[in-house]
Formats: sequence, C-alpha cells, structure tokens
Amino acid sequence: MCLVVEQRVVRLAGQNVRALTYNGDYMPPTIRLRPGDQLDLTLVNRLGEHTNLHTHGWYVSPGGNSDNIYLHIMPGQTFHYTYRLPKDLAPGTYWYHSHAHPVSEPQVFAGLSGAIVIDGLNRYLPPGLRNIGERLIALKDFQVHGGAIPTTNINSDAPTTRTVNGLVNPIMNIRPVRPSCGGWPTSAPTSSTTSNCRVCASTWWRRTPTPSTTSGAPRRCSCHRAAGSTCSCRDPQPAAPT
Repeated sequence: MCLVVEQRVVRLAGQNVRALTYNGDYMPPTIRLRPGDQLDLTLVNRLGEHTNLHTHGWYVSPGGNSDNIYLHIMPGQTFHYTYRLPKDLAPGTYWYHSHAHPVSEPQVFAGLSGAIVIDGLNRYLPPGLRNIGERLIALKDFQVHGGAIPTTNINSDAPTTRTVNGLVNPIMNIRPVRPSCGGWPTSAPTSSTTSNCRVCASTWWRRTPTPSTTSGAPRRCSCHRAAGSTCSCRDPQPAAPT
C-alpha cells in the first residue's frame, strides 16, 4: 500500500479548498486488516515540511520502521513502514494520522487522517446478527480561511463544518423490508466526538439523555421516512413496584 502526502485542492461543502491529503483525497483510503496480519506501507512526502504516520490504538512496535512517532520523513523522502499486528488485536475501528512533532496538530487539522477497520467483530455478535450489513462512518471537521484549511493560528473553539465520509449532511437510505439490522462502525478522525449507532429497520435505541429524560436510560425511537423523517421517542416504562 502507498500513501502520498501532499497539499491538493479538494471539493468540500460546495467549495474548492486547499487541504492536506493522502493520495489526493480528503477522505483517504480505508485500511482494512485482520488480527495477525502484516501491513507493508510506503509513505511518500510531497509536503514542504516533515511528516510521519501513526496508527492510533494499535498494540504494535513503536520502534524502527513500525509505529515510530519520532521519525521525521523529510520533504521529498519516501519511507517504508512494516506493521505486524498481534493476533489478539481487538477488532473494531481505528485511525491513522500524522504524528510528526511539532506539526501533528496542524497536519491532522488540515486533513491528514484516515480510517482503519480491523475485521473480526462477527464472532462477538449473536448468531442471528453475524452477517448484518456494515457501513463505515468517518467524521472530520474543517475550517476555511482564505480558501484553505488553516495550519497556523488554529482556533479549535471556532465553528467548524463537520463532514460524514467527506460529505456535508449526506442522506443514508434505510429500507425496512424485514426485521434485520445494520451495523455502522463509527470513527471520528479529527474530532473528540464519536457516534455509535445500531439500526434495526427504522427503529433504534438511544441512550443519550434528551430534554425529556435525564436518566440516560435507553429510549425507543421510530422514524417514518428515510429522509427528512419525523421521529418520535418514548421513555422506558418504570419498573413495577415490588
């Protein structure tokens, strides 16, 4: 696998924006592996400053040409990474990004992040759910100053535009043909916010407290249309007195 790091003009929220990219895309390739695999990856640096690559959350070697955050891959250089994944690496969603000190924050803020999926979740699911459909949802935020995502004088408290798989306010159609469930692994490469959903046809359970309930208990919610839907929720019934 090869990742080329460079600044490119990308289309975001209906406008052309200069961003830092892997392989020319704001939403770069998703790396998909299984526990015990080996990943051989070539990183090509076409930026005007050093960079490197970090696989966030993996239990792998931090030395040599593995997950070494102290490497400085200089402008014009190419580096070959080798990651040997342990056989007991937990399946799920992870992410990769620049970890080059002291420029990791502006590089990630400008777009250098992508999703990783480690397969193997099926064995943790009940038998009836082991072949459910799966969708990856990656959340990335951006700001634009002067036609580019800023890499200096970053104000993380300023308003941002949140993208879902690189799109703003996309529509995901759900077809409730039969009582089956779809799972969406969710990753937030440039945000501290993560959202994890498990949708069964057009009914789901929500645990986040809302104005009508502050207990944090699950609420049963239903939507009646795939897009622009009207939703209703009801609080869980109180336990019967004993």
